[in-house]
Amino acid sequence: MKKIVFLDRDGTISKEYPDEDWKYVNTPELLNNTIKGLKMISDLGYELIILTNQNLIADGIITYEQYEDYNNKLINILKDNGIDILKTYYCPHNDLDKCNCKKPKTGMIDKSLEDFDIDLSNSLYIGDSYSDYELAKKFDLKFYGIKGQNNDNIFRYIDLLDVVEKEVIQMLDSYESVSPTAILTSYPRIFTDIPYEKEIYEWVSKNCNDEIELNKLLAPEIEARYKLINGLLEKQNISQVLELAAGYTSRGLIYSEKGYKYVEMDLEEVSNSKKRLINDLFKQNDNLHIISGNALNMDDYNKCEEYFDNNELAIINEGLLRYLTFEEKRKVGENIYNMLKKHGGVWITCDVTPKSFAKKQEEQNPGINDNINRVTSRNRLNDRFENEEHIRSFFKEIGFNNIEIHKFNEAKDELKSFDILGIDKDSCDGVLDSAIVAVLKI
Repeated sequence: MKKIVFLDRDGTISKEYPDEDWKYVNTPELLNNTIKGLKMISDLGYELIILTNQNLIADGIITYEQYEDYNNKLINILKDNGIDILKTYYCPHNDLDKCNCKKPKTGMIDKSLEDFDIDLSNSLYIGDSYSDYELAKKFDLKFYGIKGQNNDNIFRYIDLLDVVEKEVIQMLDSYESVSPTAILTSYPRIFTDIPYEKEIYEWVSKNCNDEIELNKLLAPEIEARYKLINGLLEKQNISQVLELAAGYTSRGLIYSEKGYKYVEMDLEEVSNSKKRLINDLFKQNDNLHIISGNALNMDDYNKCEEYFDNNELAIINEGLLRYLTFEEKRKVGENIYNMLKKHGGVWITCDVTPKSFAKKQEEQNPGINDNINRVTSRNRLNDRFENEEHIRSFFKEIGFNNIEIHKFNEAKDELKSFDILGIDKDSCDGVLDSAIVAVLKI
């Protein structure tokens, strides 16, 4: 699917003029930083579509030939500077025509969705008018307004480059900001009997520069979710696994040594570190593959397919959905649904734990969420599920009709961290009773 930046033309890419002046405009004049801004947008993996109202044609101020000549010149100027426009959609009507394409009506975007496989959840809209803003809202697109004909808080960016530098890069970086939380969970695992965790954390502490306040008292919670997920995986009798946002966990190492086909997909920073870690510490294992990718992007799941056969697939994650908005959660769920629709199998996740868990976690370890908030802005209580009913209804809408709920406490008798840390086994019951792992099937 294509990630698109929908762009208004006049006043966003090129200079705007009073209506009557357009009779005499022959050559496009790009606004400041248009080339730099569009190049950066393209470099970030977006494709570009222009949406432009040209009611001046219906008004008799310009002809269709004048519009076409001007627009072709603009496209060629951009192309000469290394910028490709996927397509330009224009509306030649005025209000008297009662068309369905004059912004903010939806016709131009509707047509683009017919023409291309567009991922609207990861697409953006940049424009300089309220008609652009209102159109973006109809498709739930993130909107960034260029100053010009409007100068209120909606239209606060100087030019395209300003949008990219202040918003688009930061938005994409916000996913990478979750990556340091992988270290937060790696440290407590050294106070368990989980294989390889001490070696892994020693390597991570020497080779990763993230400064994070570490808390060994998280060990029972982290150990419980790890062992509960493992137990639920083994009950499935499925021997190929895709783990999303695996971080620095040893699970992939352990199960690939058992003969499982195991793929870990993580953001680039973590996946590159994990490859170096495995290369430095462990023997080559042909069953384990580390892939850079974003769980929101179906194309990245498709990259993993070469390592799997047509048999059932288990998809696991234990540190991802809690950091995503509900719109993003839905997108991940839809991507996983598509994988399981093809293969059959199961999705096992602890990332559906409801709001009550966050409160119990804070009672058990005061300040834990403040510490996470210093690492990432994506640790938001409002992005948590309300309760089990909310979890079931949310995933049923995506297509998961078989949902099991398991409490962390199911793994309590397996936990070694209590003895290692000298913790009362009953002191963590609030956390272990409120935290859950869900097993989802289509």
